[in-house]
Amino acid sequence: MSGALSVQGQRISASWLNMTIPGGWKAIPLLAGWANHGNGSPVLQARFLNSAVLQVVGNLNPGTLTNGTTIGVLPSASMYPANTQQSLGAILAGTGAGGTFPVSTFSNGSIQISNLSSGVTYVSVNYLISLDA
Repeated sequence: MSGALSVQGQRISASWLNMTIPGGWKAIPLLAGWANHGNGSPVLQARFLNSAVLQVVGNLNPGTLTNGTTIGVLPSASMYPANTQQSLGAILAGTGAGGTFPVSTFSNGSIQISNLSSGVTYVSVNYLISLDA
């Protein structure tokens, strides 16, 4: 079977399933004083949605807020995007609550933040990135 879509009546192959069914979550180690929020909220983690798209989620308590701070690195080189991917995170509490901030995921797997004020106390990320764009 070629292509990404199945056709009624065709058998589904294992390779097709592997390309289209989300994989398991893998924890992303945190850096620069950042910590998982806890209290039943998701830890910083990533999974393949398919062979070319990665999902990153997590609720975090900030550490270092300097522009360009690396807060974590994707746990596997297979999760690294081909090029830098830009996303947004949400500010849940503290200065700027209800706003957003830029999140960059680089081709070396590092995840960096920018434009967060010193009074931010709780943030969330939930974004998709293309691995081959």
